[in-house]
Amino acid sequence: MYSIAILLKEACIRLSIAPKLQIFGMDVDDRAIAIAIARAARHRNVSGITVERLERWFVQDGEEH
Repeated sequence: MYSIAILLKEACIRLSIAPKLQIFGMDVDDRAIAIAIARAARHRNVSGITVERLERWFVQDGEEH
């Protein structure tokens, strides 16, 4: 869900619009829920994402947000 939110936000920025959006999602991975990595936008090792997106939208696990 976080990646969908990122794409929507980036599209809004490109189009210069500011709709009020709220996305609700559920993680089916009990481990991810328990440690809440996705909700905190934290990562350990991420592949397939640009450096710009990684720096803009995520915080490396262990760093302050």
